[in-house]
Amino acid sequence: MIAPDYDDGRAAIYLGHVVDVLSVLPEESVHCVVTSPPYWGLRNYGTPPQVWGGESGCEHEWGEELPLHHPGQVEQTKWKNADAAGKGQTAMSGSLCVRCSSWRGSLGLEPDPSLYVEHLVTIFREVRRVLR
Repeated sequence: MIAPDYDDGRAAIYLGHVVDVLSVLPEESVHCVVTSPPYWGLRNYGTPPQVWGGESGCEHEWGEELPLHHPGQVEQTKWKNADAAGKGQTAMSGSLCVRCSSWRGSLGLEPDPSLYVEHLVTIFREVRRVLR
């Protein structure tokens, strides 16, 4: 079992890769899930890359970075006075393991929308499993 990062007896907060955290929670043990998944290719949140899919136990050998999302696609536009406002970034699309085809990257920055949707389905299947 994973320990919560915050627990006051009424509410608990877990930090970590969403799939890793949800996978260790018991079925129907959660009253509420609050989430805001990133849009595909919109912005880089600067979180560490995670490993998605592939074979368990694989000693991953990561290939080259995949093609970039187009420059400016991840521009910060929500807060016009933010440091990043008007400065488009070029988000990397992660890399694939040459042995098992797992992907290493940040949710929302997948190289194509179908892989992004696959990751969201993985997450929300676990959310459905743990919700009461």
